Amino acid sequence: MSILAHPCDSPETAAALDTAFRGDTAVGVPAPCFEDAPDAPMLREGEIHLWRGDLSSLDSSQTGCMSPGELGRARKFRFDRDRNRFIASRGIVRAILGRYTAREPWEIELVAGPYGKPSIVGEGAHVRFNLSHSADTLLVALTRDCEVGVDVEATRENLPFEMLAKHYLDPGEIWQLRIAPPHRQAQLFYNFWTVLEARLKARGRGLAADSLHLDETDYFTSIFSPAPGYAAAVAIDLSTCSDSARRRSEFVIQHYQWQN
Repeated sequence: MSILAHPCDSPETAAALDTAFRGDTAVGVPAPCFEDAPDAPMLREGEIHLWRGDLSSLDSSQTGCMSPGELGRARKFRFDRDRNRFIASRGIVRAILGRYTAREPWEIELVAGPYGKPSIVGEGAHVRFNLSHSADTLLVALTRDCEVGVDVEATRENLPFEMLAKHYLDPGEIWQLRIAPPHRQAQLFYNFWTVLEARLKARGRGLAADSLHLDETDYFTSIFSPAPGYAAAVAIDLSTCSDSARRRSEFVIQHYQWQN
């Protein structure tokens, strides 16, 4: 697995990234700079475009680009906050996809896979994407002709990670959690958890899959913190990429901030 630094990271942070994932005493992860995006971004082979959005405010125009199915799902939310976050996330995702496909957001047809992973139908299908949100932070990852997965989690220290680790992590990861200093264990768990989620989503699977143990050599993976108090990971399923993309040891990651 590759763990990439970002130009905004200090040399000391960049040097610590591999140590961070192995579970040694330094478990800091990179905090990339999210920049303003061009109106028509160019997505090339070997690139990942990561967008960060804020779900705390809802633009009423976002409901106008949602499909009937998405509107139906929105109506099922019990609490207004959750409903508004869902509507905002779908509106932002469609607006972002419109920039890459030269289509209006409401014209983009999406279809869900067996575990709910969405993909574009028809024109623009070469753009593969995935989304994740936690609290008010949304992440959208896009690649060209490679399946991608992304996961973001709002971190908290009182998470019962020992129980979750026992059910979902592999024995080596559980052992690394046990030997890590207590004040580092929560962050290390979030590193492992977001990587697992991102890889499963890249493969179009979920936590309910028969087997959660994935060969890390089948993926390109990067961990990062999109904002204070959040952990995240993005992964590419290399088996879905072209031969030239599979031979890459690294992917170039561009970070963009969505402006509401």
